[in-house]
Amino acid sequence: MLRIVGIQRSEHSLEEFVLLQNHSSMRMKLRGHVIMSEAYLTHYSLEAIYAFTDEESIHPGAFVILHSGSGINRWAKTKQGSMVYMCYVGSREPIWVNAPGAMHILCTQHTYEERTAPIEELVR
Repeated sequence: MLRIVGIQRSEHSLEEFVLLQNHSSMRMKLRGHVIMSEAYLTHYSLEAIYAFTDEESIHPGAFVILHSGSGINRWAKTKQGSMVYMCYVGSREPIWVNAPGAMHILCTQHTYEERTAPIEELVR
């Protein structure tokens, strides 16, 4: 289970981030998780929502930092030697400083994909 463990709101997009950690005992795919501010629920501001598209596999206990600013998504080491996946929204403006309140993480529980074969062939 990927959880939000910290948020740093800032007036500068390069200093603003959301810190996530994999709290499960299994690797998790990052793709499909969504970070959403409570502000999205009241103002429907698309700036207050971000969906991960990376296919990265996050190990148990590993961290993910989602920065508001620009950069190249990559793995890096912390000062303590832990691995952290660095992600970037690519915004020139800060996002979460203007979206006060709670932050939510939505995860994929079930995925449905259209099949090209007729259903009769799939149930044989």
